[in-house]
Amino acid sequence: MNKARTSRKQMSMIIDFMEKYGDIHKPRQYPAQEMIKLKWKELIKKLNSISDGHYRSEIRWGKVWSDFKNNARRKLCKIVNVSKGGPAVKFIITDLEHRALEIMQNKSPNKDEAVEIAIDGQVQEQEEGKSLSNASVPDYMNSVVKTEDCTMTSDTPETSRQSPLIEETPKPQQPTTSSQAIKDAVTQLILEADKNGRDYGRQRDRIDVDLERERIRQRDEELRLRDYELRERVRQRDVELQLQDKWLEFMKEAMHLIKRHLEK
Repeated sequence: MNKARTSRKQMSMIIDFMEKYGDIHKPRQYPAQEMIKLKWKELIKKLNSISDGHYRSEIRWGKVWSDFKNNARRKLCKIVNVSKGGPAVKFIITDLEHRALEIMQNKSPNKDEAVEIAIDGQVQEQEEGKSLSNASVPDYMNSVVKTEDCTMTSDTPETSRQSPLIEETPKPQQPTTSSQAIKDAVTQLILEADKNGRDYGRQRDRIDVDLERERIRQRDEELRLRDYELRERVRQRDVELQLQDKWLEFMKEAMHLIKRHLEK
C-alpha cells in the first residue's frame, strides 16, 4: 500500500499558518491557545478540501508538521556533521524547509532566501542552479544547530517520511573514527529526546487540566445563571398571584358596598 503523500500546496499552507500564528505545538497562555486551536481546525478543513492532496485527521496533520520540521532540523545537523568529518552525503534544503527552520527560531521568514546546500563543499542557489565556493550556512541555521547535538550517523533514528518534499541522495559512507563516540552521541540524543518528550507531556497535561477547570467553571456559571433565572420567574409569578388575590378582594368589597347601597 502506498503511503499517504502530502502535496506541496498543503505543506505550503501549513507553513503559512505557522508563520502567522507560530508553532502549533508550542504551548501558549489561555485564551490565545484556544483561538489558535480554532484557526488550526479551520485550516485542516481547507487542507482536506484540496483535490490533489490527501485527507487526514487533526492529529495526523499535526504529525505531518512535526515530521517535516524534525526532518529539516536533522538534515541541517547532518550538514554540520559532514564538516566535522562525518559521512559524505548530499542533502538539499528546500525553500519550505528554510521557512520551517526559521519558524523554529521564531523569526520572520525571508521568502526570497531559497538555497540548496550540497555536502561537497558548495552551495547552490535553487533558482539559478549556480555552484558557489566557500559554502556557508545562513545565520538562523547556525542558531538552530547550536540548540541541537549534531553528531549524527546513519544509525541515528529519523522521523518517518511523510511527504515527497524532502529529497535525500546518500553517497557511500566513510568509516567512522570512533564507534564509542558515536554510540555515546546517539545515546545522548535519545536521552534528551526522551526528557524533552516527558517535559512537553507534563506541560501539555497542565494545560489540559487548566482548560478542563475553565470549562467546569463556565459550566457552573451557566448552571448558576439558569437557577437564578428560574427562581426569578417563580418569584415574579408569586407576586402576580398575590396582586390578583388583592384585586379580587378589592372587587368583592366594592360589590358588597354597591349591594348595600342599592338595598337602602
